Amino acid sequence: MTKKTASENVDEEEIVIDVDEPENTIEDLPGVGPATAEKLREAGFEELLAIAVMSPVELAEQAELGEAVAAKIIAGAKKIADIGGFLSGTALLDRRRQVQKLTSGTSSLDE
Repeated sequence: MTKKTASENVDEEEIVIDVDEPENTIEDLPGVGPATAEKLREAGFEELLAIAVMSPVELAEQAELGEAVAAKIIAGAKKIADIGGFLSGTALLDRRRQVQKLTSGTSSLDE
């Protein structure tokens, strides 16, 4: 195990935590009451992001829910977790045009 000496310079990072906005929980999802929340937790779902990336069929099987209910829960989780959604081809092309590229110094490699 290595130890850092007091003479080493360590860059400090400032971490800001917004305490005014409470973290969303499973119970904040539309159509999720105490019983459904318990089923989701028993199936291993604690975070909204984990629910947001599931397919309705998988969530329904794992949490013993109906597919329609699972789809509604997933839609709510995606909205609350703000993981993004559909992006048109034009918008994606505009975003890709803004990406800066590094050169290798060799024109044949950069093409």
